[in-house]
Amino acid sequence: MRTPTVVVLSLLAALVVVTAVPHSEPDKEFLEKQRKLIRLFYHVQQPTIIKEEQEIAKSYKPIEHLDNYQYKDKVEVFWKYYVDYGFLPRGEVFSIYYEKNFYQAKALFELFYYATDFDTFYKTAVWAKEHLNQGLFVYSYTVAVLHREDTKYVTLPAPYEIYPQLFVNAEVIQKAYDARLRGVESSRKEPYVFYANYSGFPVANNPEELVSYFTEDVGLNSFFAYLHYKSPFWLNPSNYSIPVFKHRGAGFFFLLQQLLARYYLERLSNNLPDVKSIDYTRPVQTGYYPELRLQNGIEAPVRPEGVYPYNFDSLYVERIQNYERRIRDAIDFGYVYGCSQHDFEKFNLREKDVTDIIGNIIEGNAESVNYEFYGSIYRYIISLFGHIADPFHKYGTPASVLEQPETQLRDPVYYRIAKRILSFFYQYKNKLPPYTRSDLELPGVAIESISFDKLVTYFDNFDIELNNALSFSKPEEGDKFNFVARQYRLNHKPFYYQLKVKSDKEIDSVVRVFIGPKYDAYGRELTLEERRPYYFLLDEFNQKLSAGENEIRRSSKEFPLFAKEAPRHSDLYYSTVGAIKGENKFFLDEFRSHFGFPQRLALPRGTRSGLPLSVFAIVTPAVQGSEHPFLPFGDNQAGGFPFDRRVVAYEFDVPNVYSSETFVVHRRLEDISSTV
Repeated sequence: MRTPTVVVLSLLAALVVVTAVPHSEPDKEFLEKQRKLIRLFYHVQQPTIIKEEQEIAKSYKPIEHLDNYQYKDKVEVFWKYYVDYGFLPRGEVFSIYYEKNFYQAKALFELFYYATDFDTFYKTAVWAKEHLNQGLFVYSYTVAVLHREDTKYVTLPAPYEIYPQLFVNAEVIQKAYDARLRGVESSRKEPYVFYANYSGFPVANNPEELVSYFTEDVGLNSFFAYLHYKSPFWLNPSNYSIPVFKHRGAGFFFLLQQLLARYYLERLSNNLPDVKSIDYTRPVQTGYYPELRLQNGIEAPVRPEGVYPYNFDSLYVERIQNYERRIRDAIDFGYVYGCSQHDFEKFNLREKDVTDIIGNIIEGNAESVNYEFYGSIYRYIISLFGHIADPFHKYGTPASVLEQPETQLRDPVYYRIAKRILSFFYQYKNKLPPYTRSDLELPGVAIESISFDKLVTYFDNFDIELNNALSFSKPEEGDKFNFVARQYRLNHKPFYYQLKVKSDKEIDSVVRVFIGPKYDAYGRELTLEERRPYYFLLDEFNQKLSAGENEIRRSSKEFPLFAKEAPRHSDLYYSTVGAIKGENKFFLDEFRSHFGFPQRLALPRGTRSGLPLSVFAIVTPAVQGSEHPFLPFGDNQAGGFPFDRRVVAYEFDVPNVYSSETFVVHRRLEDISSTV
């Protein structure tokens, strides 16, 4: 029987998109903390070359400072396990998907989290970096920094510059190694450039590689990794004095739906049909060659075509089928049964929308009402296909790209898994009554028109620092090197759209604007119900409507669901050092703006002649005092409203709803100035 995997990517964190950070200059004490914490990521794959860290690593042992931790027993248990049994050895591939790795990562996180002051936390981290597995350290350390009260505003480097090996093809990493051995020098101002391609470039080997520029986009994969770091499946906020993850299960559904909807638009741009739900009783016809080299130099495993999971591990497949049957039966029956420490609790699925409960069950997170009975269908399916090349771990095959949050989106099978997971949610959502005119209508308000500027996409160049993939014997050597991988990435021209709204009174409102497919890959026009799962939320904002005509003009740079590019690792560090010295200013929100979905990917690639998109807008009344992840006022609607339930087209025929059409055209970068 396979070792059960024990991780799931919680998508709730993306609802917050950009963690609320004030537009303010931190004091020097904070900046000094940030400098130390960023520096711990410096060449993390090798023993530290920083003298201060070397001295701490030699002299500091957590077991000798029990009074500096909130819970002494956790330190004692950690140390006993470390001394008597040992943690994952340095140099081996770490995966939070493996049970043994998971328990070690959680124990290390608690060691970090329960340090009573920053100095203790920092020294503990220095010790762990030097003595524990590198991947284990990076994972637990990142989660701890994001959740400790004294470090939660610290800006961390993007994952693709902490471990470039997980984001850049192995061919480029090898070229960087070779150049390092040849003594090639460069500088921050004049980096040495290696050109990097996506899988299947310039000619795709299979249809899935036509969209590899999207699935392998480093910004998208970095964003996805941060979702996991912000809300790991095992982290129960109430156990760690962390603010409650509100709407965790519903957020899991909404963000998974949004990701698949955005992926579908990219497939349409390349004339590809929709993905089919994964079927673990049939051969997997989608093979995948990641072209990645893992942190220790071992190549990421390949998944061949035609692998039949049932032939490899029938008992594990049956276990998944049992969990799936229990969840689907509970949805049809209308009740789920929770299991607390002392009693059972019955939850009615029909009285109100309880997507939170369903989502927690499917994700199998720490807030699932009955994990022992419902399991985690999401992570078990990922586990089944993630290690399908060596299901019983007989040959020491390392973790696949599906088994690491930084690389999951690269594998085409992930989107087929997501399609199956969403079927559970839609099974439940279809049991709820569809929205009626009274649910949708805002009396006295009418949308008269919505129009977009010409939407133009293109590919531009983006540089990824590779320095952390190299090794140095002393810090001075690092000043002589700056290797970058230059890669094409999808982008779009900034644009505006105009919304004309008529109101018979002054009112606070919430405006939502979606884009979705107009036609399928075969040219057939889709109905509103058919477009429902594929609408992508482009913009959501508060608008104070005045009596009469309201002309609203929105810039693509204002969309709150998206984030700017992450700062380079070196720029982040030197900007922090410069602010400490008073040479420049450092604003928290400007540097921490990379936690959201990449703004570059707000639009699908489109086509040369123009990809037709359906546009949908709805205005609803804002509710004073209601909570919202990123707006001053919400409207108490579910994530994905009004497309989270079955659509009855005539019920949507209300004045405050408006449907339109626009086009996305794709151009070469060099043609933009002359054709647009």
